[in-house]
Amino acid sequence: MLRTGIVQLLSHVLPDTTIEGYGYATLDQPPDQSKQGGLVLLSIPSPERRDSLIQASERAFSPKGIILMLDGEPTPALNHALPPIVGGFVDKAAAPEVFMACIELILAGGRSSPWMLDPEPTPALACAPAPASLSLPAPALPEVTLEAVRNESSLLGLTPRQYEVLVLLARGEALKTIARRLNISVATTKAHTEGLYQRLDVHNRNAAVYVARSRGAGLGWTPPQGSLEL
Repeated sequence: MLRTGIVQLLSHVLPDTTIEGYGYATLDQPPDQSKQGGLVLLSIPSPERRDSLIQASERAFSPKGIILMLDGEPTPALNHALPPIVGGFVDKAAAPEVFMACIELILAGGRSSPWMLDPEPTPALACAPAPASLSLPAPALPEVTLEAVRNESSLLGLTPRQYEVLVLLARGEALKTIARRLNISVATTKAHTEGLYQRLDVHNRNAAVYVARSRGAGLGWTPPQGSLEL
């Protein structure tokens, strides 16, 4: 039922995309070239089966990326040593708009994995620690024009600084990275994040991105259209 519902949802939202549902038995069959490529949404029933199901999905579909579908937030065991092909997580119980926001982020080159990406836990998040010895200069800010900051922050009812934080959240950046990019403290970054969540009436980054884009904000990127197979 879950698989059928997801196929129907994606077929409605992405009408030009090839979308098919398969059971676990398909993963044990010889690879079929007609099913190769694209993005795999992989349901993980338990942490113990994570690696075997990911490896079987890679053999069966040779995907460009994998999203893990979970019951609730990922546990430390699910977070640990994830293969690079995993683009993020999505809760099976998420609302359809949040589910699609997760997929949009990954199609746009981001990572839909707030539990992994924020290096300091908050009451709603559980994450993996950042490497203690890593010390790199902050990369340049995304190419978002001053005009876009003014127009889109006004469109969304955000302050310019809240909008800049939202752009970086949409790109999958951790709070510490956002703080370095904007030359502000992590505490200030968290305050801006909570402020923009309140103004958009959401509770996480995926929902914030969905609401912002549904209101016409570009957030500095445009998801690919049409050709990606799921």
